[in-house]
Parts: sequence; structure tokens; C-alpha cells
Amino acid sequence: MEYEALGMIEVIGFLGAVEAADTALKAANVTFVQAEVISGGLTTVQIVGDVGAVQSAVEAAVSATEKLDCLIGSHVIPRMDAATAKMVFSKLAKKEKVSIEEPMENTMKSTEVSSVNAAKESLKKEIQEVVEESLDQELAQMKVVDLRKMASQMEVTSLSKKEIKFANKKALIDAIQAEKERNDK
Repeated sequence: MEYEALGMIEVIGFLGAVEAADTALKAANVTFVQAEVISGGLTTVQIVGDVGAVQSAVEAAVSATEKLDCLIGSHVIPRMDAATAKMVFSKLAKKEKVSIEEPMENTMKSTEVSSVNAAKESLKKEIQEVVEESLDQELAQMKVVDLRKMASQMEVTSLSKKEIKFANKKALIDAIQAEKERNDK
């Protein structure tokens, strides 16, 4: 399947990415490609579909994210060149093991409930990955002193108070992530 247009909505934060993706998918018959975390909390939500559908979906997402005051910018590329499509879909193809020509089969049609549920699950997984990547980046940028304070406040079970006091950065990050996963379950 070949897509005619690529729509991108760049936002700040997790909330903005979820709102942009949800609004775009509800607004028109488009397909969610990915939510790519750039850095510093910037996330670009990418959608594909027919030119008119992508334009209206991007406009709807822009309107919704402006209300949340998290919009950075948006852009629609009509009639994508093959090289552009390869660049956009190569990461997705490796991740999902699909061909570049057919990046995602589940288009959003209101009559296909199972397709909607599959798209929601895909979006949910992508968003979870974004959150995990953001947490990893945030922890890696913190000072060891701050990581020790965080580990003490979280009362991590994998390290004693004495171990927290003398732990290195990697051990602290691992303990914090393990505690976060344990609390999420």
C-alpha cells in the first residue's frame, strides 16, 4: 500500500503526543506511523494517508494541541518521494518487521471495531516506549546525588540505605527503574 501524504505534528511532552495522535486518528481516515521522541520532551507524531485526510487530521490535531499549549509545529508533505517514504518507514519496518511499501495495514474505519482496537493497542505500546525512553534519558542526565535522593524517597527494595549512599550512577538508575516497573504492575 502506498500512502500519498505524510503529516507531522511536533509537540512538547507526553500529553501533547497522545492528544495529537488521538485527535488525528479520530478526525480522518489516516494511519498512525509512530511518535518519535526527539529530545528535551519534543515528540513528533507521524501519520499517513490520502492528502486531504492527512491535511484535515493535522489541522484537527493542531487545534487540539494549541488548546493544551504544547504545539511546536506541524507540516504535511503531499505526494511523498520514495526516498522520503523509505526514511520515514525504515525505523518502523525494522521495529515491526513490515515492508516499507506496507507500513501498517490497520487503517482507521469507524465500522471496523477490531481495526480500531488494534490501532489503539499499537498507539498504547508506542506511547509506553516513548515514556520509557524519556525516563531513561531523564535519569541519565541527573546527578548521582539527586539519584540517591530519589532512590531514598522511593524506598527502593533492591538497595539498602547504606547501599544507596555508596551506589554508583548505573546501580541507582537500575534500582529506580526496577522499582518503577514493580510499582507499575
